[in-house]
Amino acid sequence: MKQVTNERYAEILDTHKNNEYHLVLKGWQVPILHGLIALAADHPGIKAMDQPTKQLIAQVRLWCKDKFRSWGFTPQQVEYLDKMREETHEANSK
Repeated sequence: MKQVTNERYAEILDTHKNNEYHLVLKGWQVPILHGLIALAADHPGIKAMDQPTKQLIAQVRLWCKDKFRSWGFTPQQVEYLDKMREETHEANSK
């Protein structure tokens, strides 16, 4: 099996770094994405990463929250969704 070297990875990434990609989600997938991103953001390895990773996480979370608001949730209800996730995460961590 061929290994991908750091140099090769950086070369390919550099070639495509300014490309734009679009993802199509079903409505039921939005809360899952929101939760997955929140879980990823809580991971110590992710917390230690540089700003580009944190920016992407913030961008995806904001997109999800905007989507929830467009569905009719109030800003307070959207914040409550985050609180529910945090409480569930804490309860499952015990």
